[in-house]
Amino acid sequence: RGLVVVVAMGLCGTSQASEYDPRRVNPPVVPFAFEPLQWGAVTPGGWIRDWAMAARNGAGSPTRSPFATVKVKGESVNGWKGGRPSLGGFWDEDSAYFIDGMTRLGLVLHDDELIARVKEDFDFVLAHPYQFHNTFKGDAIEGWVRSIYSRGMLAYYDGTGDKRIIEFLATAYSNYTAADSTCPVFVDGECDQEHQGSRSLTQMEALLEGHAYGGPAAMKDLALALMGPGSTNGGYNFLQTLLSGCATNKTAVEAGECEQHAHGVTFNEVAKLFAMGYSWSNNASHRTASANAYAMVEAYDMQPYGVNSADEDMNGISPNVATETCDVSDFIYSNSWMLRILGDGAYGDALERAFHNAAPGAVNRSFDGHVYFQAPNYAMGTPARDPEKFIEEYYHLPPCCTGNQVRMLPNYIHHSWFGADGGLACTMYGPSMVNVSLSGTRIVIVSETDYPFDSTVTFTVKSGGLTFPLLLRVPGWLESHLNVTVNGEVVQPTVDPRRSAFVRLARLWSAGDVVVVTLPLEIRATRSVTINNGWVGNRSTSAGKVSGAHTHGAQSRKVGGPPLLGGGHQNVTADLPYCIVERGPLLFALPLEGVVDEPTTCGAPLSNRDKSGGRMLRLIPNTSRETCCAACSADPACTAWVRQPSTGDCWPCRDTDGTEPATDREIFPMPSRSATFGFAVLCDAAKMSVSTASAVAQPFDWPLDAPVKIEVTAARFNWTSGPWLLPDAPVVATEKEMVNLTLIPYGCAKVYHISMFPVLHT
Repeated sequence: RGLVVVVAMGLCGTSQASEYDPRRVNPPVVPFAFEPLQWGAVTPGGWIRDWAMAARNGAGSPTRSPFATVKVKGESVNGWKGGRPSLGGFWDEDSAYFIDGMTRLGLVLHDDELIARVKEDFDFVLAHPYQFHNTFKGDAIEGWVRSIYSRGMLAYYDGTGDKRIIEFLATAYSNYTAADSTCPVFVDGECDQEHQGSRSLTQMEALLEGHAYGGPAAMKDLALALMGPGSTNGGYNFLQTLLSGCATNKTAVEAGECEQHAHGVTFNEVAKLFAMGYSWSNNASHRTASANAYAMVEAYDMQPYGVNSADEDMNGISPNVATETCDVSDFIYSNSWMLRILGDGAYGDALERAFHNAAPGAVNRSFDGHVYFQAPNYAMGTPARDPEKFIEEYYHLPPCCTGNQVRMLPNYIHHSWFGADGGLACTMYGPSMVNVSLSGTRIVIVSETDYPFDSTVTFTVKSGGLTFPLLLRVPGWLESHLNVTVNGEVVQPTVDPRRSAFVRLARLWSAGDVVVVTLPLEIRATRSVTINNGWVGNRSTSAGKVSGAHTHGAQSRKVGGPPLLGGGHQNVTADLPYCIVERGPLLFALPLEGVVDEPTTCGAPLSNRDKSGGRMLRLIPNTSRETCCAACSADPACTAWVRQPSTGDCWPCRDTDGTEPATDREIFPMPSRSATFGFAVLCDAAKMSVSTASAVAQPFDWPLDAPVKIEVTAARFNWTSGPWLLPDAPVVATEKEMVNLTLIPYGCAKVYHISMFPVLHT
């Protein structure tokens, strides 16, 4: 609905159009391992559709998101269609993210209203090219923001066939040179090397994709020049660093010789570009550079919830470092590219781990509030530079994550299916439908499942009549093998010879055929140790480094002072033991959130808060929280505000006016007054047990009453340092201190939780 399926005649004439996406008329020199499908070919079902609809009606809504309701200095924030583009004036990336996410969400949901809204935005920019080349302040817009906005434009073209998009981008870049990506923006007289330098390299994506969709070859040539030795945008230096061998050299990493100290978003956005370039350059070193980058992240910065630490820069593996929500969205997107290009199932594992853990951990249950930072362990009293960044706010400042959060779902949904060898590949298991034309035959396959809460995935061919291979990913966490039946008969898929961790079923597929895949979901208890990625002291400012002056996160720990979550780099203590509990791609956590059955009221704080549609928003800047605390302290029945123990700050509570209590409650969940986190876990899967619900409740919103739970053996102990600092040795306990704990999926536990547990001495 609302989509037009047309084969576009590229500006260079028609070349070899992709069978899977006929708008792609210029294929890369090195074929992708997986061919992308046309946007709109994959739609979500079941619990994922529930979640996508929550995003559509919340943070991604054209009428209810902050970009539709919030005014900054009296001006409406309405994207790039002639109004103020940014919630916070922070490089305008937030609105570019939002338009890209709304475009993609509209395409996977076939939502006419969303598509009509982004069309207004694109129409305005197409009619006023100045908006693409300049900010509303009259300064040259950075290439980084332009690249984000271009993604939305290209997705819109792919889903609708609006040829103006490709013509516009070809014209926009026709007079652009590699030198233009060096540093057209200066801050205080000095080059903003990160955002106008390294991140400007991301325009490679707009150029390469623009060419793939029919733009002139000059776009491709310029893209490859941007990462060449003649460029000074920082990308070439990054490429050389990744090829130097440091990424696989522990001594070099810990000595700070690699780019793992970059801002997390910068790293994720730039690291994938070389693999993209490889598809067009056929230079194997480009592929190697990107693979090395993500291997390094996995080894030195991968938090248990599946996304690298980044508060704001990458900073090791530990409960006392956090992850910015932008990194969650960008990590999912970047790994979808790595999977597409290289065909390695490990990138699929990374995708689903991030999507099923860090993604729900970043947003509230109604998807109209989000955190700026999340951490593996977080409890009331955790010392943080800005505690509000760990609260599920309507929007945060800087507002980059407010715009970026919407992109997580459609990018995962769309990339759960690809084309391969004339057939189809299911790369991500989940409820969905894929609808494509192969060799002139309409193929429709519906996937029904509650995975990853349940182990069975049922594929039903609704329209068929063609012989082709169906590829299935074998997850890296799987300890046995896929159990597969076709029409009730057990079959043994063959190993795919080209792609790592994929098997294939090649046969004549007819309407009514049913494939049942069972993925044994075993509990895994993994004991590991914290990792220091080599950072000591302040962030790197070395010439040519990707890291730069992303100042709103640049606050390092004072020597001898307490660690501050979200406060820049911490000196992570290495080799502290911890235990994590997983089942399939799901990480499990001890929830600390309480449940409030009835809304509470407190009149005074309302005068200090902004409201939109009954939803509680962030504090208006410069208002006094002390006033609110004083009002509540005078009324013992009022719990709208509580004092944060370690700092004395006042934190907002849920349900301040009784309006839409479920929504208000989820924007500001609070830990239960009786919650405690002082537990060490017996890290032995054989001593753990699982319980599951008969079905996932719908509409699904990652409930506290989770569909799957794991019971573990633990012991109480006096965790005096707090859950952000692990004990330096396993905890010794007596029998009387032993207890059973019930863990739930990390995404269901939301803000307040423990997922990196101290180890109980056996």
